[in-house]
Amino acid sequence: MPNNPNVVLRGGPGDGQISYVSALGDPMPFEDVGGGSITYVDSDELEEHAGIQLRVYVPQV
Repeated sequence: MPNNPNVVLRGGPGDGQISYVSALGDPMPFEDVGGGSITYVDSDELEEHAGIQLRVYVPQV
């Protein structure tokens, strides 16, 4: 299923949000409700949510 969540964001304004990225490993832009934007990148870690393994994405430095 192409739109199943496959990443969880850790750190920054998107912390804790679960989302979908079309190709794991690709950077994921995130726009904050305050108008700012940040790019999250793959951390090569996994985290389990509701029995599903999600890839952890962290803010790009």
